[in-house]
Amino acid sequence: MRLPHSRSSRGLDIRPHDFRRTVGTTVANSTSIASASAQLGHAGEATTRRHYVKRNRLDPDLRIVIDQLVTKASADLAAEGKKQ
Repeated sequence: MRLPHSRSSRGLDIRPHDFRRTVGTTVANSTSIASASAQLGHAGEATTRRHYVKRNRLDPDLRIVIDQLVTKASADLAAEGKKQ
């Protein structure tokens, strides 16, 4: 039996299986892959990891470095303005 899916006004295609993946990802990130695997009823963690848990790709927080660059550039511009 195939379950219906929903298409929003923004063109998103959402299926019931998407919610299952969301649960898998949320449980794995909050607890462990083993817990997510158990919640989803998988025999092993490999299926859960491969198909149900979205990988986190966290970029380093570079706000401090960028702020320092902006501060230095502003100071350099101010110094140039005083020279003229």
